[in-house]
Amino acid sequence: MPKYRPPRPAQVLLAVEKILGDFARAKEEEAAQLLAGLAEHIDFGKVLSSLGAGRPDKFEAHFTHQVDILAHALLTAGGIKAPRVAFLFTQHSFVESHLRELLHAFEGRKGCEVKARWCVRALLAHFVDGKPIAVLPEESQSLRAPSQVLNTQEKLVGMFEALHDLHAGRPSKYLRVMRELTKYALSLPRP
Repeated sequence: MPKYRPPRPAQVLLAVEKILGDFARAKEEEAAQLLAGLAEHIDFGKVLSSLGAGRPDKFEAHFTHQVDILAHALLTAGGIKAPRVAFLFTQHSFVESHLRELLHAFEGRKGCEVKARWCVRALLAHFVDGKPIAVLPEESQSLRAPSQVLNTQEKLVGMFEALHDLHAGRPSKYLRVMRELTKYALSLPRP
């Protein structure tokens, strides 16, 4: 296995400065204020040191964790306090990509991206407004919503809770839900 060779700190610093500069120019004054606030909370010297030392644990502590704190502060400022909703916002790509791949595996590739987005919107409406999750027949027939798996509130919320636990390092619920889905899928008639 090749030895890890961290980027040179000067290269990383230039890349970070370019990204931050592009960000500041794109959003002008608003971004500059956010960037100034971000620089107050993130010690970029420690971030660069963690990269140079090949220490992902330190990188997470000095950068990723600080960005998570900022994200949760923004969610709170936006009136989002429910942990499930916050998880949907902060881990959107984690949740949606899992749902998309599940739908692909159990319902086929066609429409799985649209169905995954439908699932995320349905979960959000359920957690924010208490709206029941129900797939309308015309939605499943038009490939806008799941038709065989994740097509009930119980199944979709159960999968979401399993993904939440998996992300937190607790895989048992996820494994149980996957076993149930696999058992269900194997019971479906084959075309």
